[in-house]
Formats: sequence, structure tokens, C-alpha cells
Amino acid sequence: MVRIVPPPLLPRALSIIFSGVAVGMVVASSIRFHARTARLQTDGAPTARIALVCHLVAGHKIT
Repeated sequence: MVRIVPPPLLPRALSIIFSGVAVGMVVASSIRFHARTARLQTDGAPTARIALVCHLVAGHKIT
């Protein structure tokens, strides 16, 4: 008669921990990426507005 031995608990726990760490790293990197792009958008907005105003002023001076 062959007894079925349940798998040891430690490797299963380690795999769960490692998969949780991997998911956490992916989530953290995506949050960091979105925060960086949002910061770039907020930093780039005033310069784009200034460039638009300068462009409009230059257009009025030409005509």
C-alpha cells in the first residue's frame, strides 16, 4: 500500500511569499511609473502654457 505524503508546508509557504513579493514589486513599480509621468505632466504644463502665450504674442506682433 502506497501512502500519499502531503507536500511539506515550507516550500508552499515560500512560493506564496515569493509570489506576493513579486506582485508587490510590480505594483510598486507601476505606481512609481505613474507618479513619475504625472509629475512630468504637471511640470510640463506651465512651460507649455508659457510657450503658447509667447506664440500668441509673437503672432499678434507679426500681423
